Amino acid sequence: MSFEIYSGNINNWNNHIVDLPNHSFYQIFEWGDYSKSQGWEILRLIQFKEKKIISMSQILYKKQFGVYIFWLPGGPSGSLENWFDEVRSLINDRFGSLFYFRVNSSSLYNNSVKKKLIFLGWRKPLLPFTKELRMELALNDKLEDIKSRFTSNWRHNLNRSKKYDLKVSKVINPNVDEMMKIYKEMENL
Repeated sequence: MSFEIYSGNINNWNNHIVDLPNHSFYQIFEWGDYSKSQGWEILRLIQFKEKKIISMSQILYKKQFGVYIFWLPGGPSGSLENWFDEVRSLINDRFGSLFYFRVNSSSLYNNSVKKKLIFLGWRKPLLPFTKELRMELALNDKLEDIKSRFTSNWRHNLNRSKKYDLKVSKVINPNVDEMMKIYKEMENL
């Protein structure tokens, strides 16, 4: 297995990303471009096994106080088999041994992956890198019961949203091109 630094185009990257397990929107090419506009450098890696793509990663990095800081939001896409061991070697060879690497994975790792990470010297960070804010709402109850638990702020924002005639639907196999079109339209608002 080996990594290569990606130098191709947007469509090729995005088309391969969606074919891999564990992919997230943080790994699409445009997210990297957005992050670049926020002061990050981008390192896009493709990992091969027998000439087949097994993982892809869009790693954000910057150098502060002489230390490289690497951040991988969404985690690696694809196989994790040797990713953590090999990416550390690549970073060490390319940037030197003084670095901090943070992975914010949207995937849940099983116990064998967690044990391997500990064995390889990866540690859970003591401090959060981002705020882990989210809202959850159980939709099993009757609508009136759900509404009765809303805070006044929730009710206010819900009522405000009604003027936009919003539609919510579940998408099983998202079309990346369509998502990117919506993303581009939102950038122009």
